[in-house]
Amino acid sequence: MDVLFILTAVDQVAIDFGKPTQCGLHHVSIEEARRYIQEGQFPPGSMLPKVESALSFVMSSPVREAIITSLERAGEAIEGKTGTRFVKEIMVN
Repeated sequence: MDVLFILTAVDQVAIDFGKPTQCGLHHVSIEEARRYIQEGQFPPGSMLPKVESALSFVMSSPVREAIITSLERAGEAIEGKTGTRFVKEIMVN
């Protein structure tokens, strides 16, 4: 599997950033990410370009995912402990 890492200043992508309802995102499907973009959840000069790049990468092949996290926590993101992982779709057990 190909994985794109986008390293930034935060450990995870969040919705409602800076609000009392802020929520970090662990796994995000393409459909969810598109909905969050439509809602204006990601600022154009900040997280939006990162999320759009992650989506573009994931959509370009059936075996790709992207992770957005901080450099300091990249190792933990590889292990699935932090970061936001963009995948084609979320598997439900």
